Amino acid sequence: MPLLKLTPYECEHDLLPRLCGKCGEAADDRVRFIPVNPSLNLTMATLLIVCPPAFIGLAMLLTRRIRPLLMPMCATHRDDWKWRDWFTSITYLLVAAAYCLAIFVIVFVRMPEPVIAIIAMGYWMVWCLWIVPASLIWLRTVRSTGLPKKGIQLSGVHSNFVRAILEDRARDANPERMAWFGDQRDDFDDELKWQVPRESDHAKRSE
Repeated sequence: MPLLKLTPYECEHDLLPRLCGKCGEAADDRVRFIPVNPSLNLTMATLLIVCPPAFIGLAMLLTRRIRPLLMPMCATHRDDWKWRDWFTSITYLLVAAAYCLAIFVIVFVRMPEPVIAIIAMGYWMVWCLWIVPASLIWLRTVRSTGLPKKGIQLSGVHSNFVRAILEDRARDANPERMAWFGDQRDDFDDELKWQVPRESDHAKRSE
């Protein structure tokens, strides 16, 4: 499935087709994505590893402060997306609990340095045991990927959804819908042609 990069204008004005981002069929349900810039994304990635409680706090703050992207999905794929989100969120709380326990023991319990190192490695093992399945579980659904300076980039989006976006942009001809860089790189054909599904693939799907 192709990638799709949405501009801030499209995210803020809800200019998405009423098609499921996963299967391309008509959809009335939504799931929430939070667009973040590269520096904020890097901060969150760092906190995800070195301080889970701070990551959780920042994620909750961003959920309240940043206008979300409401991605259309059918009821089936909305539920599929939500159980993945629920699973990774709940299990990450266990990682945060392991982190807090490790910090408490290291700070308040007198132990030799080798034992402290073992505790630190224990937390690292817990985090690794979480990140592997948490990453794999998102490979078969719509997910945020990449680090665009503005807007949001999505992977796992159905080609029908991408095509509908491109056709709507062509009809609208609003320059703000292509404003990623603010210069000639925002040219519609040059910037977006890589997102258009190949006609041969479309013909195969029709057959």
